[in-house]
Amino acid sequence: MRWRPAILPRSATRRKSEPLSDAEIERGLRERAVSDPRAAEILLRWLQRVRPPEATPGVDLDSMSERELERLHAGLVKLASLDEPVLAALVEQVLVGDELASSSSGLELVSPRA
Repeated sequence: MRWRPAILPRSATRRKSEPLSDAEIERGLRERAVSDPRAAEILLRWLQRVRPPEATPGVDLDSMSERELERLHAGLVKLASLDEPVLAALVEQVLVGDELASSSSGLELVSPRA
């Protein structure tokens, strides 16, 4: 009889290069916890683990120098001290500038409204 490789289920072969996501790990633990007390204990520990904060895209605070962090803090304090209408107008200008910059190939400056 000729040798043939065993046909493995897709789940056994699909994860060779990328790790399981947290949701997939949790789903697997929940499925096993129904019939396995040890899996239930592991699930409880998994749910109580410390999770890293979601990273803000484009901002890596860990790689910023102390001077950069101080400058960022000063800017945020200044923004927080603005009156509501002034802050709203500033945010609107920034958003309009982002829309214009993303719709064109170059950088555009938006002049303040009178």
